[in-house]
Parts: sequence; C-alpha cells; structure tokens
Amino acid sequence: MVPTNEFLTGCRRAVSALSTAADEIAANAPDARILAEAGDRGVFSPEDESALLSWFARFLTVRSGLWEVVGDVSAPLDGSVDRVVGTDHWRCFVLGYTAACLIVRLDRLLLEEVARDPLTQRKLNEGSQVHRIPRKQYTAVFESFTDPGKARAMEVAMQFAARNRVTVEGMKDDRIVDSFVVDLPEREVVLEPSRRRYVSLLVNYLLHAFRRRGASARHRGTARIWRDYRPRTAADVWPSVGSAACSISSMPRREKCSGVMRRLLSSDNCFADVIPECFP
Repeated sequence: MVPTNEFLTGCRRAVSALSTAADEIAANAPDARILAEAGDRGVFSPEDESALLSWFARFLTVRSGLWEVVGDVSAPLDGSVDRVVGTDHWRCFVLGYTAACLIVRLDRLLLEEVARDPLTQRKLNEGSQVHRIPRKQYTAVFESFTDPGKARAMEVAMQFAARNRVTVEGMKDDRIVDSFVVDLPEREVVLEPSRRRYVSLLVNYLLHAFRRRGASARHRGTARIWRDYRPRTAADVWPSVGSAACSISSMPRREKCSGVMRRLLSSDNCFADVIPECFP
C-alpha cells in the first residue's frame, strides 16, 4: 500500500495538533502538592477532584488520538519496519515513531508523576459520567504501558531509528516530516531502553492488578452477603403476613454469613487475611 499525499498531509496535521496538545497536558498536570495532601487526608476536595478528572479526560482524548495515528501510519507498512522501502514509507515511520514517543511521554507522566498515590489511582479508576471517563482507565494505561508486545514493538522501532539515524536526519527538509525530525531527539528522551526498568514497571503493574482484584472481590462479596442475608421481615419469610410467629430473631443469619465467608476464604481470595475477626 502506497500512502497518498492527502493521507500523509492529514497525518501530519494530526500529529502536529496532538503534539501541541500533549505539551499542554504535561504543562497543566495536577499539582503534586495537592495530590499529596489529598493522599494524606484520604479524600479529594470536590474542586480538586473535578480538576483532576478534567485533566484526565483531556489526557485520554489526546492519548487515544495518538494511538489512532499509530494505527493509521502502520497500515501502509503492514505493521513492520521491514516494509520501509520508499520516501513515503519513511514519512509514515517518522510520523508513527513521533506519535509513539508522545504516548510514552504521556503514560510516564501519568504513572510516574501524577498517579503515584493509591488514592489518585483509585479515583482515576472510578471513572466519571460527567467527564465521559470509563471505569478502570488508570489500570488500562498501566497495562498498556507494561504490555510485553507493545514494549517489544517500541524496542524494534527504537533500534530501527538508531540504525538509520543518518537517513532520518536527512529528512529535516522534507515537506511532510521536517519539524518532526528536528524535534525527534527531544521526543526520544522519554524512551526507556533499560530491561531492568521495564521489569520493575511490570512488577508494579502486577501488584496494582492484584490489589484491584482484591478490592473488587471484597466489594462483590460484601454486596452478595448483604443481598442474600439482609435482615428480613415476617412478610419476606412467610407468605402470610398473619403468621407473626416467624420473627427475625429466629433467622440463623450469623450461621449463614459465616458459611458464605468460609467458602470465600477457601477459594483463595486475596482478602483472606483481613477478615479473621468474622469468626470469633
């Protein structure tokens, strides 16, 4: 597939606009002091929460646009740098590589600077209908950033760019990618070639996922117990309201709750160590 001039011009405009937007996202990132104070309190003020979610909504919009560009310019190359054989293909590579660098920059900004505190991570994962943020978006970004396949693809692109640095720098006067080639050294600063660093991030993600599964399991378990073993009235238990002899005190709720909790514990739930007091 040979990219058309119209296609390349459109991608250039998109990357240019998204690059400016990414710079604004970084410049207007939530204040670390405010986030730390909220973490110490254990709760965000309404104003700080609204500001955080508004910023995160813009973050997700720009990030999504960058991923769309990566997908678009990868199509003429069939997703492989081995297909870079002509000028237009080189243009696609520079545009996609620039977009990928911007994605890494945004992801590291979120994961390493903004959402360092568990409270902020939970708040971002809650989502917001007002801001049109789906649930679990913080986890989605962390999972994407530590995805082995994506990490490998980024490593291949970095190695390809390094091997062909002379060719890439020779496109500084190209009508499509001139400014992107000039800015590329600055954009590449955020890339992390260290395998040890990647393993550290992967471990952090696994710990995060483990904690979130534990929180979800606790929530589901509590909701189920409340639904199935809530206090019942005589009308709930006996079809005839006149059968007042059946009282709530006669319901073996404690035994039923204990049985459910024991079954939960026996299924290797990660919150098994936090509720032993349920069984005096």
